[in-house]
Amino acid sequence: YTPLCWDGCQLCVILERGCSFITYDQPFLISLRLTIRSLKEMVNGLEDPKLLLHFIKGVKDIFYMFLNTARSHIYITTPWISKNIVNNLLGKADSGVTIRLLVSDDTNNDANRESLDYLKQIVHEHHQLEVRLCSLSEIFIHAKGVMVDDCMLLEGSFNLTNRGLEENVENITISFSP
Repeated sequence: YTPLCWDGCQLCVILERGCSFITYDQPFLISLRLTIRSLKEMVNGLEDPKLLLHFIKGVKDIFYMFLNTARSHIYITTPWISKNIVNNLLGKADSGVTIRLLVSDDTNNDANRESLDYLKQIVHEHHQLEVRLCSLSEIFIHAKGVMVDDCMLLEGSFNLTNRGLEENVENITISFSP
C-alpha cells in the first residue's frame, strides 16, 4: 500500500489526510495529481493510440514495416520520391494492394524528375497503382504521410527519398486508430 498524497509532501499526507505512515518508512510517495494525470493519459492512449518520435535518424525500418503490414491499400502523400521506393510500392501493388500516390510534379529535383518519368511510364501497366501529380504552379505539396488500411498513419517531416528515410534526422508520429 502506497499513500496518495496531494502534492508529494509527506507532511500534507500526515496532517491533512491522516496518513499513518512514518515519514521515512514509506518506500515512495505518489502524488494524487500525477496519478490522475497518468491515468488520463493511459485512457487517451487506449482511445487514440499514438507514438511520437522526435529527432529520430533513419525512419526506413518503420516505413517498410508499414508497407509490409498493408493488406488492402496504402495512401501516400510526399513532395519527393525516389525510384527505389517506387519499385517497393510496385511490389505491394503486384501483390494486390492498392497504392494511391500524391506527389509534387517538381522536375527541378533530379532524383524526383527521374522517379516521375518512371512513374509516368509504368502507371498504365499497374492497375493497383494510382498516381496524382500536383503541379508546382497549382500547389506545392509539402505534407508527408503514409496511411495503411485506414487504421495506421505514419506522418512526419520525412520525404520518401533515400536521404529522407535513411540519413536525415526526422520527427514522426505513428497513429493506430480506425
